[in-house]
Amino acid sequence: MKNLSNTLTIGRVVSLSLLAFALWLVGLMPFMSEAQMHYRRLFALVLLGVTTIAFVWMLRRYRHLDYVVAVIASTAATLAYFLLYPILFDAEFVFVLTIIGISAQWGLKAGLVNASLSTLAYGLFHNVFSSGHSEVVVETLAIGGFFVISALIVGTLSHQREAALLTHIRLAEKLQDSYDATLDALAAALDARDRETQGHSQRVTALTLTIAREMKVSHEQLQQIRWGALLHDVGKIGIPDHILRKPGELNDEEWVLMRRHPQIGYDILKGISFLQPALSIVLHHHERFDGKGYPQGLKGESIPLSARIFAVADTFDAMTNDRLYRRACPQAEAVTEIRNLAGQQFDPAVVQAFERVLRHDPT
Repeated sequence: MKNLSNTLTIGRVVSLSLLAFALWLVGLMPFMSEAQMHYRRLFALVLLGVTTIAFVWMLRRYRHLDYVVAVIASTAATLAYFLLYPILFDAEFVFVLTIIGISAQWGLKAGLVNASLSTLAYGLFHNVFSSGHSEVVVETLAIGGFFVISALIVGTLSHQREAALLTHIRLAEKLQDSYDATLDALAAALDARDRETQGHSQRVTALTLTIAREMKVSHEQLQQIRWGALLHDVGKIGIPDHILRKPGELNDEEWVLMRRHPQIGYDILKGISFLQPALSIVLHHHERFDGKGYPQGLKGESIPLSARIFAVADTFDAMTNDRLYRRACPQAEAVTEIRNLAGQQFDPAVVQAFERVLRHDPT
């Protein structure tokens, strides 16, 4: 929240203060015919303006930016009160509004600074411009007490809100870490079942995320892509070992069983609510861009983007690592093969992003 104040450079603070002072002078001009009283007003405003600029400069230098905002708000409220006082009997609300706003946005300390300065400005105004008022001090103390109480109430509520939000964020992060650790362990267990593909899930997940970032996928989607990539082969739990570990090519009957693993994986995970957006990879990572894939024969952009990205990463990792039925091929050969299949097996836009990734980091 306080990072918003980083945009307040010294030049901007001084410029805003000078602008406020110029507005004071403009507001004063119509009353200059009553010279003596309004010269006193002018003197008070000049003194307040110079003091404000000096105070803001000092606070800005020492980076107490929440207090800088409180000072500027008090100055603006004083100007508004000065302009409204001849028109409205109860113009003190302008101070209350700034106190509430500062306390809510910047916290209790800044709110108390704002309340104190507002009380000072209120007392100065009535002492200079209403010198005949016999109860100015008592009235100032009463108004000041109201200002301080307003800052205390709103600032305390704001602090409690921020503390609750921070607690919620920390709990969410812990829960996220628990999800990640659980899924990492599950992916490692799945890879361990097939010695030839150990580490595959972690490698393909890392490459999938890198391509997704290259394609400007949102942070929220990246988390779901990570989970989906880790669990993409969870359905192979339902595939017999003699098929899964067969050292040669699968026959037609075996391929029928093997092609069931995306649907099996989806059926296993579909009851887990937080994984719902991640299931597109689990179910669709063997679809083809030309519509000849499985299990649903989706075509083109009807295939979820996450699955299209994963398909490229998965194929590249499979081609560049040893399997039971073949040796790994060189990276350049794998890239050429994937490029040749753009528009058939793979989304051409994803292939282009994949090639950009490899140019940036060929390892």
